[in-house]
Amino acid sequence: MGLTLQKVTAHRVSAVVLPPQLGRNEPCHCGSGRKYKRCCWEQDETLRRELRDAVLPEWIDHARGKLHQFEKYVSNVFGLPDLLARLVDTRRSPKIPTFDVVNSLFHTAVLRIPSLNALEGDLKRSDFQKLIGRQPTPEVKAFSAEVVANVLDKLELQGLGNAIEDVLLKAERNKAFRDGYGPLRCVAIDGWEPFSSYQRHCSHCLVRKVKVKGAGGANEEVEQYYHRYVVALLLGPVIDVVPGIEPVLNEEALRDIDPEQEGHEGELTAGRRLIDSLHET
Repeated sequence: MGLTLQKVTAHRVSAVVLPPQLGRNEPCHCGSGRKYKRCCWEQDETLRRELRDAVLPEWIDHARGKLHQFEKYVSNVFGLPDLLARLVDTRRSPKIPTFDVVNSLFHTAVLRIPSLNALEGDLKRSDFQKLIGRQPTPEVKAFSAEVVANVLDKLELQGLGNAIEDVLLKAERNKAFRDGYGPLRCVAIDGWEPFSSYQRHCSHCLVRKVKVKGAGGANEEVEQYYHRYVVALLLGPVIDVVPGIEPVLNEEALRDIDPEQEGHEGELTAGRRLIDSLHET
């Protein structure tokens, strides 16, 4: 099948007790008080490398096609199954595992599928279903674009940030940025709003007043809930790389820091926080 964690393998890997995934600048899990990168990080990486062969599907190990060669490379070098498996979201008792959804998004990027709607069409194809490790059921969607959007909306950013950090560190060590990017690297920072709704919302939502046409045709002001992020893009000759993403915090989240806070923060504030994070990591 495709890129997946088999039940037996997943149990075996869990039984070994993988070290927790931490940011390199977080306190080490061993309790030493030192930063993770200066303590147990290196030995933890050795353990993860030893376990990576266990999670490689057999079809990747023996494939000859370009895509299969690429997937074998990123699995061996970057531990792709492990990276995807550590991403979690806040859905309750989901029928579709987070791994399957982010796996489909990874292949969406690799195959340059232009949108979630286009992805929904590919999720009906048996070859794409096999590619993401699902049992082929031709003309029956593995899951819907709505499920993908829901996972994106609820994905935990901390795990995503740690995965990005690990990938960029390995890519830098493997000299992936030496050709084309040059010694002076340009990063663009921009806002991104992936979600808005007049009804569905969560504790992290920002809220704004918008004018819409009511049932009688007259304009009326209603509340709209939305999420906004600030994203950093390392600009490259072939592909732009995302080194960081930061949410724009709502008033409730800011009051945990400052009880006198009024209103949501703006993109500039979140952007400055993102720049500080990029410098730190």
